[in-house]
Amino acid sequence: MEEIQSFQLLINESIKNPYNKDIHETIYNEGIRLLLSIKNIDVKETILNQLIFLFPTKNELYYYMGYIFKDVNITKSLAWFQICFQVNKDNTENILDLVKILFDNQFFAYIHYLNKTNNYILDNHKDPRVQLQIASAYIQSNMLNTAQTLFLKILTDLEKINSPLLLNTYCNYTFLLSKTTNVEFAIHYYKKVFEYLKHNNLYEKETPMINVLYHNYVIFYDYIYYKKQDHFKILQFINNLYIQENSYIFKSLRIRTHRKTKIAYISSDFYKHAVSNFIIPILENHDTTKYEIILFSEKNTAYLKNNIGVKYPFINIQYLNTKDAAYMVYTNYIDVLIDLNGYTCGNRMDIFSKNPAPIQITYLGYPNTLGLDFIKYRITDSVADSPDSEQYYSETLLRMKKCFLLFKNTLQNSPVTKKKQDTIILGSLNKELKNTKPALQVWRKIMEAIPSANIMIKLDGIDNIDSRIKYYSKELNISTKRIIPIQHCTNEEYIEMFSTIDILLDTFPYSGTTTTCNALYNSVPVITLYNKDIHSHNVSSSLLINCGFSELVAYNEFEYIQKTVELSKNILQLQYYREHIHLKFMELMNPTSFMKDYESMLEELIVKVYE
Repeated sequence: MEEIQSFQLLINESIKNPYNKDIHETIYNEGIRLLLSIKNIDVKETILNQLIFLFPTKNELYYYMGYIFKDVNITKSLAWFQICFQVNKDNTENILDLVKILFDNQFFAYIHYLNKTNNYILDNHKDPRVQLQIASAYIQSNMLNTAQTLFLKILTDLEKINSPLLLNTYCNYTFLLSKTTNVEFAIHYYKKVFEYLKHNNLYEKETPMINVLYHNYVIFYDYIYYKKQDHFKILQFINNLYIQENSYIFKSLRIRTHRKTKIAYISSDFYKHAVSNFIIPILENHDTTKYEIILFSEKNTAYLKNNIGVKYPFINIQYLNTKDAAYMVYTNYIDVLIDLNGYTCGNRMDIFSKNPAPIQITYLGYPNTLGLDFIKYRITDSVADSPDSEQYYSETLLRMKKCFLLFKNTLQNSPVTKKKQDTIILGSLNKELKNTKPALQVWRKIMEAIPSANIMIKLDGIDNIDSRIKYYSKELNISTKRIIPIQHCTNEEYIEMFSTIDILLDTFPYSGTTTTCNALYNSVPVITLYNKDIHSHNVSSSLLINCGFSELVAYNEFEYIQKTVELSKNILQLQYYREHIHLKFMELMNPTSFMKDYESMLEELIVKVYE
């Protein structure tokens, strides 16, 4: 307190004698020293305000002001970082913090605004950390071509000097590759990354990041027809990483002292995400007289809170380390712990690896086995995973009686009306990565067999429309005039597409899920290809067969082509589908019958485990 009072006297003296430079220098040095020694933010703010009054040209003071509010008041922090940026555009640490806050709060448009209005200073910044932030922001804004160009420049520069930043850059670049249609190149690049890790002896030093890399890598196997042994080796490696980290394991099977069965869901997708379409109706319809539901969240929960009828407790575990998060689950006496991520971004497999609950299940988020010893069960059905399937699973499969999905359309209250048109329009509305070479080769034959048809393709990027049109024109061997490109669109524009499309062409080997549900909700017929040995191939098949449209399921590529061509010529059948698919689909998505099956299945498992 005495130090602050002495500092205040110096400030007053300086204001009285503004030409005394010796006092100014003493004040500045003493002020900075106090800032480093004092913890109280209010006192820090007062000191900084006084220093800024006396030294308005010292940009680092504005940065310090933004820094002290970084974790307590985002609005204040952004304001001060912005002022610092305007005073001095060369303050690298300020730029890094400013862009990070904007990025973390999804203010991507403002990042691009800052960059553009300052002559793309961030793209061309001397510090590769800044360039990496901007390249990542381009990805999030679906400016994929721009991101690709910048990433290649960053990688070229960093590889020349073997920079420690390479690993982080590789991680971000592989995320960009996950948004392209070149799956083979993405897999090739991941292998290059792993060679780099091995060459630099980083496997033990960077275990968390390596785990993320392998999680992202294994996802690509759902987009190709892979060798089982290759896939199995990767899963074994991931499992062994967790085993090496498991210095402690909870003894999760305890005597049940609570009356209701406790079910907990862990997800990073409790917001406006595809998974929300399937978990919201389950949460809305749980029997709360029998079950106590808890949601462990990795991200913003506001969207889900506004869309479920029952207000369950949310526990934010975003900033908890593995041990603390697992302990949180354990001390809540959870009976059934359900993972909704799988290997997708933001997963918390680390929590499950500590075995905090007696029953640990994976569901919804990832269409393949996890290959992990500590996830014992997986929810599916007999169409998505045929009883005679040869697909490898480390989990015991819990098969629902009908489709394993319960869908609620969070975008629409009623289906769209079909527009009248003279030309048959086929549709590809899944994310572009699913438009694989095998699928495109089949679509090419369809477009040749129906020369009057056009195809609508939803693009992931917003800055690459010309190159993508040329790509699809070449792959499908059709004129660019027959391609209807749809760039990043609003929800309303997305819904409107279903009023135009006559037939949705399902992708393979990774079929649609949310897209297929949206199509069926809007009475658009979907042609899909079944493969009994690949779960991700069969989700659309499960939806179609279980709602009574098995004739739309093909069992080889020839059938897929034939069914599409014949249906395109059968106007009466198309009209029949427009009148009946929605009704049949909604019958399948009846929450009462679904939840009876779902909860009975869980109850049987609980009795079996605790008996």
